[in-house]
Amino acid sequence: MAVVPEFSRPVVFRFDERISERRLREAVLVSPETGEVDVDKGRSELRVSLEGGWRRGLIYRVVVLPVVQDLFGNVRREPIELVFSTGPPIPPTALAGEVTDRLTARALVGARVEALRRADSVVYVSLTDSAGVFTFRHIPAGAYDLRAYLDQNRNRRADAFEARDTGVAVLGVTDTAVFSFALLAPDTTPARLVRAEARDSLQVRLFLDDPVDPLEPLRAGAELWRLPDSARVEVSALLFPHEFAARQRAAADSARRAGRADTATADTVGLGAARRDSLALRPRPDAPRPLALPPAVEAPAAPADTVPLPTRELVLVPAAPLAPATRYRVAVTGVQNLVGLPGGGGSAAFETPRPARPDSAAAARRAPGAGAER
Repeated sequence: MAVVPEFSRPVVFRFDERISERRLREAVLVSPETGEVDVDKGRSELRVSLEGGWRRGLIYRVVVLPVVQDLFGNVRREPIELVFSTGPPIPPTALAGEVTDRLTARALVGARVEALRRADSVVYVSLTDSAGVFTFRHIPAGAYDLRAYLDQNRNRRADAFEARDTGVAVLGVTDTAVFSFALLAPDTTPARLVRAEARDSLQVRLFLDDPVDPLEPLRAGAELWRLPDSARVEVSALLFPHEFAARQRAAADSARRAGRADTATADTVGLGAARRDSLALRPRPDAPRPLALPPAVEAPAAPADTVPLPTRELVLVPAAPLAPATRYRVAVTGVQNLVGLPGGGGSAAFETPRPARPDSAAAARRAPGAGAER
C-alpha cells in the first residue's frame, strides 16, 4: 500500500524454501498490464517486472497465484497480493463478482476479467478463483467497460471462438460494486431443428442445435402433418419444457382436487344415508353403489425459486392425441437462439410409439379361478 512515484525495481516475493520452475509463466498476475510481464526465478524468490518499467501515475496490483510449488510438489493454496502506487493515493474501492457458464450456471475457474477505464484506456485484469469469483481492489474511480471471457489458449486476448460477456460499471472513490457475468460462446447461425421425438400421443419433443432462452417469450410457430397423405394436424401449443411440466403439474392438481371433491360428496351422501336410517328410510338393496375413482397421479413439484436454464428442447402439444405407430412431419419457424439470432427452425419426421402390448401373465392372474387349489 505504499506510494512510490519513482519506483523502477522488480517486485520481489521471497519464500522460506526453494521453489519449482513449473508453471512460472502462469504464476503471476499484474494489473494493469502496461507491458509484458517478466517473471525471473531465483533459488527461493520470484522477481516480477514489466517490459518498459512501472508506469508513473498508476496503482498496481501484483498477485502470485496459488500455482507456485516447492521441489516436492507442494502447492500454495492461497494467493499472495501486493498493491502499490506510482503516484496517486490508493482508494478503498472494490469491483467484484462472479463468472458462470450461461448454459449450465456453473462457476467458471480461471476466467479472465478485464476492466478498461474510459478516462485513460488503462486495462485492469483479474482472474476468477475456484468459486468463480473475481476481484478488482483499489482501482481508480471512474467509468469502466467490463469484459469477461474464457482465455482457452492463454494469449490474454478474447478470440472469436471464446465464450464471453460484457458490462459497464461506474465506480466512485469509496464504492464497492458487484457484477455477475454469464459466458456464452459467439454464434453466427440461427438455431436449426435436428430431430423430433414423440414421447407419447400428447407431446412431441423438438431438439435444436442451438440453445434458446426460456426466460424470453417463445414467438416460434409450429405445423404438423400426418404422413403419407400430409393431412394437417391441429397444434395446441409450442412450449418450453418447464412450461409443459407446469401444465402437467396443474393438470395433476386439478385431478387431485376433483378427487377430494368426490370424497366430500360421498361423505355428504353418507350423512344423508345415516339420517334416512334414523327415519327407517333405508335404500333398496339393489341400488347401484357409487363408483370408486382412481387416485390422482401427482407430478413432482419444482422448487418455487428454480430459474430454468437455456435449453435445446421445445415441446409441441397436439390438439388431440396422435395416432399410435404413425409417421408425422413437423415444421418449426421463427426460433430465436440464445445470442438473439432470429429465423431459426426446420422440419423433421418422426413416428409415434406403438401401443403397449397387454400383459398376458397379469391377465391370467386376474382371470376368475386363477391360482385356486383343486
